[in-house]
Amino acid sequence: LCAGAGTERLWPGVAMRRVVHLRVTFESPGEPLPTWADRSGRYGEQTYGVADGPGRFALGLAELDAQPAAEPGADVVPGGVDLGAIRDRIHAYARAAFPRFGAPVDEVVRLLTVLSGPDEDAFVLHTEPGLTVVAGHNLFKLAPLLGEEIADASTPVA
Repeated sequence: LCAGAGTERLWPGVAMRRVVHLRVTFESPGEPLPTWADRSGRYGEQTYGVADGPGRFALGLAELDAQPAAEPGADVVPGGVDLGAIRDRIHAYARAAFPRFGAPVDEVVRLLTVLSGPDEDAFVLHTEPGLTVVAGHNLFKLAPLLGEEIADASTPVA
């Protein structure tokens, strides 16, 4: 179950929180860069990066608590959210870590729906007769582990 802001409507048994997230895309000269996460703090932030098309690379903060919170149960990004401080932090990181990047060319503002708690990669596997639910954010990163756990949870005991 990976339904974003609709998760709680499909499975009311899980408590989720909403975070407004900004991702900024920059011009990226040279060879394409890999998707990665920087949790070192070397350049002042904890970030992630992802290729966003030829000659483009997107950066976002990986700190959930640094992002503005949305109202519980929100389905869309609320209007009037101030992302100026987040934007400044991403731009400063890009200048420090990637001095060859060009100007910002795009932004994506989205609503992240994550399990309550500090770990953005937390997930829950819930089983009961006739129902198995896996819920969480970024589940694709956990595919091998989830595959094993879902298989174990779904295998009838003889």
